[in-house]
Amino acid sequence: MEEKIAEAHRYRMEWHICRICGTRGENKTYTAREMMYGTREGFDYFVCNRCKCMQIAEIPTDLGKYYAGGYYSFRERETHSFEGSANVENKVLDVGCGTGKWLLEWAEKGYGNLFGCDPFIEEDVSYGDRIFIKKCEIDEMEGKFDFIRFSDSFEHIARPLETLQNVKRLLNAGGMCEIQIPVFPNAAWDTFGINWYQLDAPRHIFLHSVESMRYLCGKCDLRIDEVRYNSNEFQFAVSYFYMDGYSYAKAKEQISIVYSEDKEWLEGFKKDAIKCNEKKYGDHAVFNIVHA
Repeated sequence: MEEKIAEAHRYRMEWHICRICGTRGENKTYTAREMMYGTREGFDYFVCNRCKCMQIAEIPTDLGKYYAGGYYSFRERETHSFEGSANVENKVLDVGCGTGKWLLEWAEKGYGNLFGCDPFIEEDVSYGDRIFIKKCEIDEMEGKFDFIRFSDSFEHIARPLETLQNVKRLLNAGGMCEIQIPVFPNAAWDTFGINWYQLDAPRHIFLHSVESMRYLCGKCDLRIDEVRYNSNEFQFAVSYFYMDGYSYAKAKEQISIVYSEDKEWLEGFKKDAIKCNEKKYGDHAVFNIVHA
């Protein structure tokens, strides 16, 4: 175990330019493996010495191929009908929404005026007169929104500064943008290194720190109003099995098997996650962002 942990933290010093804050210099550089599908293809990541953002050294030319084959946000479309009139008081935009799982949940609760955008879906999607999803980036969206949401999508975006500039453009004066993302550094990384499952190479282009998020928001005249850490036990449990070479699906299977025989194993990770969140050192957080 100790040898595997040491290997997972092995790095080399290489020269990079941070794509967030522009700092140039030698940075700790790690080779992470694609583990969602278990191809184990290698990708280099480095950590900026200034803003602490971990980022992929070279973005793959064809990122789309790493979202093929039923990636979790692109479930099969279904036919939906909604009863009664919709509450359209607030206009909502979900960025990187896939085919609209979260938007559908809100529509079922009675909300309308729901919009989404995602460049990786096959085509535009609409559900009745309540949900409208475009196959595009956020820079192609028009209008004003009261609530803009990124749920585990911001880390996939290659141009985060331009994206937040578009948030500034699209967000109403009294509105809020909620960004849910894995964050770096964290306790799971400290323990498992490149086997930290939220690294998710190469799909996660940036593993943002609080510092890098503040830097980006400041450049766009936006302000972080609140940061809430909400990591869970899987930051440890899935990473544990990644260390032994399991793909994501196989790791989840192993977790279920172990849990059926030893519930305390996973319960211990749950308690650890709560402590990490209290210390603001979990691997996932929610950023509430408003106009500065």
